[in-house]
Amino acid sequence: MNLEDLSRIQSAFDQSRGIADLPYAKGQAIDDTLARLEYAVIGLIGEVGEIANLIKKARRGQALNVDESGQLTSELSGEVADVLSYLLKLAGQGDIDPSRAYLEKMCRNAHRFHAKLRPATITIAGPPGSGKTTVASALSDVVGAESIYIERPSDNPFLDRLDSLSTQFDAVASQNWFLDTIANFVRKSVVPAVVLDQDPTAIALVYGGLLYDRGYLSSTDYQQHLSALLSLEIDAAARLNGRVVLLLDASPSHLALRCSQKHTPLDETFLGTLHERFMSTFADLPNVITIDANRGFGEVMDEVTDIASRTLVGNS
Repeated sequence: MNLEDLSRIQSAFDQSRGIADLPYAKGQAIDDTLARLEYAVIGLIGEVGEIANLIKKARRGQALNVDESGQLTSELSGEVADVLSYLLKLAGQGDIDPSRAYLEKMCRNAHRFHAKLRPATITIAGPPGSGKTTVASALSDVVGAESIYIERPSDNPFLDRLDSLSTQFDAVASQNWFLDTIANFVRKSVVPAVVLDQDPTAIALVYGGLLYDRGYLSSTDYQQHLSALLSLEIDAAARLNGRVVLLLDASPSHLALRCSQKHTPLDETFLGTLHERFMSTFADLPNVITIDANRGFGEVMDEVTDIASRTLVGNS
């Protein structure tokens, strides 16, 4: 049973007991979401206070040599359940899918919580046409060719044209291919430093989120891909921990021109949507350096090479 199942149970229970509209009476037709959110938050704070009170009593008993650990264990379970109940109420009132929200947040937290070590990985993030592959390939002089991961969408047998997906497009298999391919490279790499021409977060959050919002991925499939990303972040923590993300920022018109030049044309409006998703996903994460990719390749590479030389473990 997952959080979605628990949310449905909580909602059905509240409806069956006439408490779904609190703080208003049952059947009182008032559209006041804020009041219902406030009520759920007040209830949540009250239940968290109960947990704090239990721990206070246990600490007091410890100081007075009175063993209350058994009582703490037995009562804590019920209070944690009450906290979860109000969290589910809060999610329901806010029309939030708690499973999706949790997994998306944890994927972002993988960037935020890391050991203060010199990173072993640089990832290049950005939409098609931003120059990821060109930049990553050119960094072979800094880290060595065997350290470069190049994402090759043309090798993905399931991929369709992103700006005009067909009804036969297998989004699940396509996303699995991208995640599995980069995960295999990361997990098998034994060199001191690597460069990835895509950040795994972009595969799951940017592209996966887009496919979910457009109905090509079910909620279950999307969450499975988020879980796969989290597993990679955990299993390959030594490689991905504290990685530096170079976010290539180019205008939609610039992206469209470059895609056309590569004989893989994509709609400019669609590229604008992708650009916005990349910016919103990565802009507030730590260790993200935004690179102006509207400039010439030489200027971009001067900046990127300098960053890689100063940043990556194994380079001085």
